[in-house]
Amino acid sequence: MSSETPADTILLVEDETIVALTERKTLESKGYRVLLASTGEAAVETILSGAEIDLVLMDIDLGEGIDGAEAARRILEHRHLPIVFLTSHTEPEYVELVRQVSRYGYVIKNSGEFVLQDTIEVALELFEANRRYEREAAALRESEERYRLLVENTRVAMAIHELILDDEGRPIDYVFLQANPAFERQTGLCVREILGRRVTEVLPGIELTPFIRIYGEVVLENKPVSFEQYSEPLQRHYSVDAYRTAPGRFATVFTDITEQKRMQAVLEQSENRFRSMFHEHSAVKLMIEPESGAIIDANDAAARFYGWSRDELKRKTIHEINTLSPDEVAAEMEKADRAEQSFFEFRHHRADGSVRDVEVYSTRIQASDWAVLYSIIHDVTDRKQAEQRVRTLLEEQKLIMREVHHRIKNNMNIMSGLLSLQAQMPENAAAREVLEDAQNRMQSMAVLYDKLYTSSDVRAVSAAEYLPPLVDEVLQTFPNADAVAVTTKIEDFVLTAEDLAPLGIIVNELITNAMKHAFAENGGTLEVTAGLAGDQATIVVADNGAGGRCSGGQAQSAAAGVRAGFGLNLVQMLAEQLEGSVAREYRNGMRWVLQFPVRTE
Repeated sequence: MSSETPADTILLVEDETIVALTERKTLESKGYRVLLASTGEAAVETILSGAEIDLVLMDIDLGEGIDGAEAARRILEHRHLPIVFLTSHTEPEYVELVRQVSRYGYVIKNSGEFVLQDTIEVALELFEANRRYEREAAALRESEERYRLLVENTRVAMAIHELILDDEGRPIDYVFLQANPAFERQTGLCVREILGRRVTEVLPGIELTPFIRIYGEVVLENKPVSFEQYSEPLQRHYSVDAYRTAPGRFATVFTDITEQKRMQAVLEQSENRFRSMFHEHSAVKLMIEPESGAIIDANDAAARFYGWSRDELKRKTIHEINTLSPDEVAAEMEKADRAEQSFFEFRHHRADGSVRDVEVYSTRIQASDWAVLYSIIHDVTDRKQAEQRVRTLLEEQKLIMREVHHRIKNNMNIMSGLLSLQAQMPENAAAREVLEDAQNRMQSMAVLYDKLYTSSDVRAVSAAEYLPPLVDEVLQTFPNADAVAVTTKIEDFVLTAEDLAPLGIIVNELITNAMKHAFAENGGTLEVTAGLAGDQATIVVADNGAGGRCSGGQAQSAAAGVRAGFGLNLVQMLAEQLEGSVAREYRNGMRWVLQFPVRTE
């Protein structure tokens, strides 16, 4: 874009407002005029409204409604426009999706302003070049059609002239004898006004051009000629066929090719600009012949990266650089040539013998009558090495955590074993119950620790994963456990580690209390349930033992109306720590109800 031409207008289709504004600012800083659309439907509507759009920059994911690929298809049904996709996706299925819709570019978000601008400029240049090529092809077809019509009904520009010689037989002028309407249209000369007149009168200054000399050779030597020439008097380019029709006379059949010449000049300028952008760009770029793998061209950045000069690179094939086998390289190039895939990860040799990890974006482009793979290469070796270091550190961390976990579990088991041994000593008979209770509490903490360690989130564990194993662990410490039928009904809701620790001790104390007092003489049933209503958790431990059959079904707080030992006092304190409450009911046994609010953090 230059200051003398209007700015290209880009329709930016992006559903994320902040991203859209950021991209818009970036594009406007590059001199583009930007229109925004937040949905695929809005983009299609903008196109149908007749807005002047030069290029569409489209995200693939556009929230609800049609996606970017579908929006692009609908746009192309109504307007022939270059569409470049700007997205975070690099998956092959996304690349294939957009390639089926548009071949003008695919930019990964956050690739950088230069990559985005380069892709946009290349897309605009290719689109314009294609349009110029189509117009040029149409002009050539028109020229061929005119030639056919000349044979059939002389509707192409045609004139008959008589050559004028000087006394020495040299051609000095010619007279218009006849011309068709097409001649008038292509020269702007009125046929009625020029017939019978000399060309030097009609077009002063023509004697300074080669026309009279060339036509003299046609007549005097009977040598038909075809040539292209610029007519200064008419300020037009013509493609001319001339031949002798009779002694002293000749016919000219010509076509105005002024527009074609202008298009060729513009196309050459565009190709020169593309060539300049290719060679002077800081990114490593190669042009590769897709069938043989020959490197057709390489820019200066490629020479610096690989360590070979541009001439040396152009004598190589991509097979000599890529570490894959020739067959594997050929298969990957075929994917790029067929637009099945545009992003690749390879390892490339360099002149100094080193091998670098690279990411390659390769696209098939059409240049006149031949196609090449336009490849941009990014060196990602440092990033790959950093990623490997991170993976190594993570593995080392996992090993350390496993060792720490193993040692903590061992220490817990040792402490539990010490308590068990201490309880079994004869001199500790009076303290045995206290030591066994302490052992159970230690086992409760061990179960919690194990669940937290094996959980994907060490800060929280599901109640359904934690409570059933805890119940089993507590029961295993009692010799009468086989006489008790246990039922657990635990809903799946998440509790924080901060809440799980006191909850585990409470459940341990309540089950221990039941096993000691409710089922001291006979067996029975024990039921543990847990549920969540809103943000309120309810934990129930109920038995049908003999401990509470004479109390009439009243519900009381844990501290009310009974003699409470250390365990029940501990239950009360831990319930308060949970900012909840615990109550007991006597209904064909003892029923403990713990309620507390569930915290999310």
